Amino acid sequence: VNLQLKRVEDFSKTKIDSLAELLKVSADFRKMMVNYLHARIFQARIGYFWITKRTIPQGEVAEKRLAGVIAYANTIQSHAELMYYYTSIADLLNLLAFSRNQDGLTDLASLQSWIDMIKINFHGLVKDYLIAYTLYKALNNKAISSKTCKIYANHECSDKKYRLVLNRIFSNATKMQDYAESENGKFLLPFDKKQPVSENEVLDQYKGKVVFVDFWASWCIPCRRELPRVHEIKRRYLGKDIVFLTISIDKKNSEWQKAGAAEKLDEKSSFIMKNNDSIFMFRGQLIETIPRYMIFDKNGILVAADAPRPDDPLLKELIDKYLLLPSSKKETQ
Repeated sequence: VNLQLKRVEDFSKTKIDSLAELLKVSADFRKMMVNYLHARIFQARIGYFWITKRTIPQGEVAEKRLAGVIAYANTIQSHAELMYYYTSIADLLNLLAFSRNQDGLTDLASLQSWIDMIKINFHGLVKDYLIAYTLYKALNNKAISSKTCKIYANHECSDKKYRLVLNRIFSNATKMQDYAESENGKFLLPFDKKQPVSENEVLDQYKGKVVFVDFWASWCIPCRRELPRVHEIKRRYLGKDIVFLTISIDKKNSEWQKAGAAEKLDEKSSFIMKNNDSIFMFRGQLIETIPRYMIFDKNGILVAADAPRPDDPLLKELIDKYLLLPSSKKETQ
């Protein structure tokens, strides 16, 4: 397979050279095309290993298969080049962890094990990127505190850019956690603006039902484009054991309420998230981009942290799946 991909790469590079000559493109544009090609070939190699991972024994044999792509990853020397490989290199790390039967990021010991694995196999900029990626993942998993992650970032990450970004994320996460604790976790404001409530208070009242949560904002055009589809899905499941919540990350209550009225959102299930320095978290999940959707099962357990969009047929499959499952609440009655 690697030989076949190498042939595809050589053929494509020849075509790029011919096309660049024909169109008289700049050297920078040609370099961009070549980088894009290399990244897609690299991604194809990682994809092949993922597809066949179940057929290869874990351990030394599996690690030897990855030696070539690891060596190639270590040749990346600039942020401009690395940006083409972000997702693929993270996939490579997860694949390496699988081959070593590595535990997930659940505590300080597992974090140290992941960092050791990175330092053994990677170096330079790629090593720093993967350490940053792992620390961010550990924080998102609530494996360790943001203060501990910050210490690791300053000690293990050599690249100044990644250290600065990580320190800001961890500092903001600490502020958000302190803010939530000072407010007893009550940072969701209902549409009527009477009293803030906690995420647990909101979800607990719907125990026994599937909960679909839509994170949006008045200024988010893709979010508002999806809202009519959310209404359509809501009508489809009318009378079923499912509720639909909308949570805005608007900065101003007035803008949230104006847009909510325009979109005909149900006031009883509409909330705005009180924020601290633009860091938004819900049930331990960092809300980085919107629209974002989550699904909680009938027991209040998060079963889809990044659920499909309303126009994706997979969403209906997920909802139907969890509607069919009984809740522990009903089973004990």
